[in-house]
Amino acid sequence: MSLLRSPRPTLTQLPDDILYELFKALEGIDPAQSPSTHAYTIASARRGSEPASLGWITLTHVCRRLRNIGINCVPTLWGRVLCVFPSEHAWKTAFERSKSAPLVLDLDDDRIRAVAPHPLPTTILSRALSIIDTIYGNTPIERKWWIDATLPHVVSLELSYELTSYVDYVREWRRIVILDGRISAPSLAWFRADGCFIPFNAPALRYLEIRHTVVWTMLLDSLRSCPLLEQLHLNDACEPTTLALDAPSQVALPRLEFICLYEPSNIGVCKVLDNLTGSSTMRIIARFCPSTAVFRNLLDRRRSSGYQLGCGRVLNISATRSSVDGTRTLRLAVADCRPPRDEDAPYKSDLFRLESRAHWRLEQREAPAIAASGLVNMLGEAFPPGESALDIRLLAFQDDEEEYCYVCPLPYAPDMMESLGEVLLALSRVEVLFVQSRNFEILKLLRDSLERAESPESPGTLFPELQSLFVDIRVVRLSESQWSVVVDILAYRKAAGRPLDRLVLLGTHLCHLSPDNYPGVTKLKVDLRPIKKLVGEVVDQRKGGKKCTCGKLC
Repeated sequence: MSLLRSPRPTLTQLPDDILYELFKALEGIDPAQSPSTHAYTIASARRGSEPASLGWITLTHVCRRLRNIGINCVPTLWGRVLCVFPSEHAWKTAFERSKSAPLVLDLDDDRIRAVAPHPLPTTILSRALSIIDTIYGNTPIERKWWIDATLPHVVSLELSYELTSYVDYVREWRRIVILDGRISAPSLAWFRADGCFIPFNAPALRYLEIRHTVVWTMLLDSLRSCPLLEQLHLNDACEPTTLALDAPSQVALPRLEFICLYEPSNIGVCKVLDNLTGSSTMRIIARFCPSTAVFRNLLDRRRSSGYQLGCGRVLNISATRSSVDGTRTLRLAVADCRPPRDEDAPYKSDLFRLESRAHWRLEQREAPAIAASGLVNMLGEAFPPGESALDIRLLAFQDDEEEYCYVCPLPYAPDMMESLGEVLLALSRVEVLFVQSRNFEILKLLRDSLERAESPESPGTLFPELQSLFVDIRVVRLSESQWSVVVDILAYRKAAGRPLDRLVLLGTHLCHLSPDNYPGVTKLKVDLRPIKKLVGEVVDQRKGGKKCTCGKLC
């Protein structure tokens, strides 16, 4: 009996089925890459550039057996590289080797469009599994393959419309572009249209994203064919140019769980929602809404839909300043979530950060003529006295203070601050107030309203149901007079028989105060002992605890 082991089989001696799987695995690990282009287009900027590589195709150059299997036995892989290499020979070679396998048509590259046959023959469109294409304003008619196209096997479709130059793109990005024809795709599950809209029939569609303004009646007509739709992402919707004789009927989408509105500025968005019936748990969010009318409609719609708000909504108010023209952009961010509770301790300032998880954002740039009253008008229109204002339980004035672009959103003029106080009276159910140092004037409004509470002419007290006050001081140190505002608020509430439950101190610059009238004294230590008698509890979560953390930064 020989003690020598039999030699292990080499790669070429493996069974065919294992070699098939080897090609498939290598295609996922080392896909073929097209050579990069130096010609700038918006599409190429999105894609980025990759070095050219044969990838898994290199395996066909190892030996005859692997070449035979790679060329004749894996047509699916060749269908995926049809649009990878920008040459007519590569196109024909990949098309022949793909046999009858599904095709991935990535026509987003000018060089691929130059070698692809036009118009695209039915033999190609009927086998397409996914299509990516960029359409230009000067696209010739023979390139418009989508006109009355039937795509029986397409699962994924992405169409982008671009003008002939980047300058035109920036100037006319909101222009409505409706392309001729209609797409019929019975297997289409994922569809994105960026800059254009083509009516479609897609009974299997589950995800739809339209990153441009669309006529709301045309959108509804196409959505009638999509009973399985689960997600709808929409930039904006406008009115049709001609009035329809009949009112549109309701569109039932029983599986629709999520609607995302990127920049809704027209009331047409609300009409889309008026005529859509989704699932009972459907969520609607607005990323950046420039219209207070649309914003208020969305907030009211959430309440009228029967959705239970639980502990209420959170409203965060912030502002940024343009480095170009110096104008402020005011932002109201609203989220459905409960205010912080005891089990959330230790509290962190990111508990209130709503920029990444807000359901609705209202953004407006102040015109120079109304800069003093921007926030007053914005809040008054978005939250008039009523149910939407009463839903707000947590009011936060928070931003990233270390970012230079963020500024104080409060009005500049004293009379406008008084007007702001009158508008804030509508938010009468606020239980938690979060304030940072640059927005400290809001606490002065609260202190003044408490001071005037017993006056017969007093319009009322701000935030009568307030239970918790969060003070987060960063970047700069409070003055002695500013800290006295906090103490006064606690004292007034205590004297009125409604002491606050909790004062939470956060940040890095609340260990010392800047003195008002102490010559030669540079800073005063914050003493928490006197205020502990004025509030239910003081939660000290200043960074560093009792140690000085402001140091030379102050």
